[in-house]
Amino acid sequence: MEVFDVVGFDNGYDYVKLVVGPGEENKDLFPSVIYNNQASELSIFNMGQVSKGSKFNKEKMIVNYNGEEYFVGKYAFAQDAKGGYKDYSDAKFKSSAEIAKFLAGLSLFKTEQTIKINNLILGLNVDKYNTHKDEIVETFKDSNFKFGLSGSEQENEIIVDNVICLPQGIGAYYDQILTIDGKASNDNLANSRFALVDIGGKTVDAFIAQGKEPIVGTDVGFDYGISKAFQRVAAKIGDGIPETLISHNYINGKKEIYWKGQYHKIAGLVSEAFAEVSEKVYTEVLDHWGQHINRVEVIILCGGGSRLIGNRLAEIFKIETRVLEKPQFSNTAGYYKLGVYQKRRKQAKSKSKKEKYDS
Repeated sequence: MEVFDVVGFDNGYDYVKLVVGPGEENKDLFPSVIYNNQASELSIFNMGQVSKGSKFNKEKMIVNYNGEEYFVGKYAFAQDAKGGYKDYSDAKFKSSAEIAKFLAGLSLFKTEQTIKINNLILGLNVDKYNTHKDEIVETFKDSNFKFGLSGSEQENEIIVDNVICLPQGIGAYYDQILTIDGKASNDNLANSRFALVDIGGKTVDAFIAQGKEPIVGTDVGFDYGISKAFQRVAAKIGDGIPETLISHNYINGKKEIYWKGQYHKIAGLVSEAFAEVSEKVYTEVLDHWGQHINRVEVIILCGGGSRLIGNRLAEIFKIETRVLEKPQFSNTAGYYKLGVYQKRRKQAKSKSKKEKYDS
């Protein structure tokens, strides 16, 4: 059995991110798309033939869970005519397809058939946090997931003990104030008043903090993430073109996309849509913060969307604005760091009690 003491997991609407330990080798991400390949049994290219002898890897993630076969991430994009399915529902974490993403992601790190996670730290968007936090904890806490992977007939198992759910954006906050080993950071933010804006695929979450203390009432979340831009482009092009194909091609540096016999230019349309999303984010957070913005010294941008519209927002805001170095991993890394921090606190308390008892 392989044991991960702390795992940070962010099942984003654009990318799935995981952090299972310190170092770049212990983190990974992949597109948050899935393809439930129900037709494979009718095809000569079914799982048993295509994946026979093909080891499970990031380029070909195939998971059998609850009697269903799921293509995950890049392989879903390649196999599905529409580039894979994205679930934008608030309670998506309960579906077998979304759990298959979790199992696929953890399997990228595993060296044994069974994985045990002592502490799984994950999050929900601020707007829906109070509605679904108990449900998501219940979905994963004290759970035992059994599943199959491509290239192997052996059954795999992931056991989850404790689960902690945080509001998104708070993860990025902990990423800034804690080191990877769970110690207090010497970051300059510890002594400043700053705002943090997390721009995700579906949602935007934001708040203001004074050092390590969030300012009560400044937290805000709304459903207007970066995917809105790609959806707008898809609507303008029309003809049923999927926004998944547009986002994938644009993010991978392509300025046009092929669909139904012709190429469609997307660079200009995406730029216009990014401008609209940027203005929406700016307006929403400022309307909520009111006079609080006047005391903010710096605005920190994180989340995958910040890579795409961060420069635009920096021009709109009238104070210093910067994008974190690794914005996509900011929440996930923060989840992991908080888990390590809490473990250190528990160990310190146990040690103190033991020393008191021994004396």
